[in-house]
Amino acid sequence: ATLRSLIANGYLMEVEKKKILIIVPSTNLVEQLYSDFYDDYGWDDAESNCTLIHGDSKDKLTEKQKRNLQSLQLGEEVMLKSVTISTWQSLQNKPDAFFKVFTAVIVDEAHGTRGAVLRDILDKCINATDFKIGLSGTLPTEGLDAAWVEGALGRKIDIVRLKELVDKGILTPVEVISLIIPYSDTVRSFVCNKNYKEEYSLITNNGSRKKVMDLLISTGKITTDENTVMLYKSKSSLADMHKYLSETYPQFKYHIIQGDIETDEREKIRKEMENSTGNIIIATYGTMKQGVNIKLLHNLIFAEFSKSMYEVVQSIGRIVRPHKMKKLARVFDICDNCSYYTKPRNGGMSRLKENYAMQHYRFRKFYFQQDDIPVTELDLTGIMEGTVDPDCLKEKKEAASKAVSKKKKSATASGTKNKKSQFI
Repeated sequence: ATLRSLIANGYLMEVEKKKILIIVPSTNLVEQLYSDFYDDYGWDDAESNCTLIHGDSKDKLTEKQKRNLQSLQLGEEVMLKSVTISTWQSLQNKPDAFFKVFTAVIVDEAHGTRGAVLRDILDKCINATDFKIGLSGTLPTEGLDAAWVEGALGRKIDIVRLKELVDKGILTPVEVISLIIPYSDTVRSFVCNKNYKEEYSLITNNGSRKKVMDLLISTGKITTDENTVMLYKSKSSLADMHKYLSETYPQFKYHIIQGDIETDEREKIRKEMENSTGNIIIATYGTMKQGVNIKLLHNLIFAEFSKSMYEVVQSIGRIVRPHKMKKLARVFDICDNCSYYTKPRNGGMSRLKENYAMQHYRFRKFYFQQDDIPVTELDLTGIMEGTVDPDCLKEKKEAASKAVSKKKKSATASGTKNKKSQFI
């Protein structure tokens, strides 16, 4: 926020005389940051000072403009305004000369710098040697990822942690309510002895998420006076949940956000949720884990298990942003407990065998504890029970096998066709 303020009030441009490049990870964040300059920081001259670069941006050069610049032996960089906001994807094929004009670089969600493309972009900004800043709430702390980030941007500085921001009233207090779904003893070993993909297929679409939503809505944990986001790893589950909720609870307004939703539509949803309640977003972790700025967001539901620090912590960052109509943010963490104690044949000690969902939950609990987020565990034994459908798993395996077989046949046919064409 401080850096944005320094840009919006002109300090970096007028006093420091900086030509600024701001790199963000997605198209919608380009438009969102630009909108924030107007709405949150009162920068009325943002349009005349900012160039936006992404696939659909209004500042994208036309073919005629490119030809005119080429005829004058000039590069695209001469068209840039004082501040350029771009995705790293749109920058990756720019020539080296493009980057030489920048004397300041700011990387939002800087944990992405562990990727080779973003590091290469930063290396090309050779005139921003004294002003390269990365910002993130989930920087890696050790290993090669941490070394890459520090090598590209400089030594990591822990400025502030979540609890400190909450204590100062800058962020909204947050709590986690873990909803542990029990499974019958007859199916626990069956689930536990499957690989990750098979377990995921067995428990993700078994109806338990719908039962949890029934529970949360019927008990008043989720109401039309609040806004809620429900996160899945795969977009395959979104449509089914949307259909169920919209038919069962029509009093809510529903939005689906996945990778193919256009930037303008995402921005429209974001603004609608900032100005109304009773909204439920059903989305993938990937589309909501970073940078989405919806202040009037009260509840977050982890509908599918994840152990990724980036997905979990960044997702929590979506709901702690302050709003005058929000005093507490809540995370409902759904976890399927299929763990069981083994029965050794030779009279040895039994041991607990945990399914993948429970293993991933241990990671999430660790992340919560690191940020001093209080966790309440609710065992739903006696309230609901998870089920599995072995036939569903069998059908998915057969469908996957047929898809692979079809792909192989297609590749073989294509290869045969190419061979024949060589003799024509």
